[in-house]
Amino acid sequence: MKILYGRLSILFIVISFLIGCQTIQTSDKAIMVVAHRGGAALDYGNTIEAFENALMNKIDAIELDLHLSSDGILIVHHDPVVLDEEGKEVPIRELKAEYITSVIVGDNQHIPTFKEVLTLIRQKGRYPLTLCIEIKVDEKRQRYPLIEEKVLSALHEFSLIESSRILSFDVDTLITIQNLDTHIHTCALLSHTYLNSIGLGGAQKVVEDMLLLKVSSVGIKDLFLTHSLIKSLQEVELDVGVWTVNKKRHMRKFINMNVDFIISDYPLVLHQILQQ
Repeated sequence: MKILYGRLSILFIVISFLIGCQTIQTSDKAIMVVAHRGGAALDYGNTIEAFENALMNKIDAIELDLHLSSDGILIVHHDPVVLDEEGKEVPIRELKAEYITSVIVGDNQHIPTFKEVLTLIRQKGRYPLTLCIEIKVDEKRQRYPLIEEKVLSALHEFSLIESSRILSFDVDTLITIQNLDTHIHTCALLSHTYLNSIGLGGAQKVVEDMLLLKVSSVGIKDLFLTHSLIKSLQEVELDVGVWTVNKKRHMRKFINMNVDFIISDYPLVLHQILQQ
């Protein structure tokens, strides 16, 4: 019994040490709540109705996705394709905006243009709101011609350039945006493929790449975000965010890990937890 007790004591000490090493001290800094696609749990994502709900509840930030129609109109939609009348997937880049915006989604809703959303924000977003714009690539993973110029032009037109962040997985998109406007906030979204490719470089390799890219923040899928990666990025004054966090226990986890922003389909739930 004495030997067993001794071994159990040692095991307890080891486990306590490991848990202690994983304990993260929280801070009083504000964590930005980002409504994913306007808050996909509030209404069908990337629709005017979803954005209206987010604005009505004064969510800190709204995230949306952009593609470009064949006639050069910025379209707010996640996928690079829409369904035609026969249920066939057709690339957005092959369709005119008039047709795309007539497509019914969700509960009798429509796919909006970027200017529709910006008009809504100008009318109802009269509080400190951040707009997170993810510039997408087409169904062939190619950049849309001149999409970056069109995005910046629209933001200038609506005087939203200073309160906006440009997000992308595509490195060339981020570089193009920065070449066009050196002051706008850019956010690199890190794919699983990229994180797997860094090998033994680990967090330091990510930091080096982000500094070379000259982004202001980094967004990482919840499954791949670690304490060491957060710490390394924040030490060089990069904001760190995580997506898409929908379960309460995961929200609390990342709040305790001191991320700078959390992207969620349930922004109201996240806001309530932050107020506790």
